[in-house]
Amino acid sequence: MKMTSGHTLFGKEHRDASVKKVTDLWKTTLEDVATVVQKHIISPWFP
Repeated sequence: MKMTSGHTLFGKEHRDASVKKVTDLWKTTLEDVATVVQKHIISPWFP
C-alpha cells in the first residue's frame, strides 16, 4: 500500500510565533511524512 498523502493538523503547538519558526514537533511530523514517502500533507485547518 502506498501513502501518497495524509491529513494532519498544523496548530499553535507546531509554530513558535515569537521567532516565526516551526517547532520540533512539526519537524518530527515532516520526518514521519518523509519516512513513508508521502508527496502531500493536507491540513484541513490552518491557524
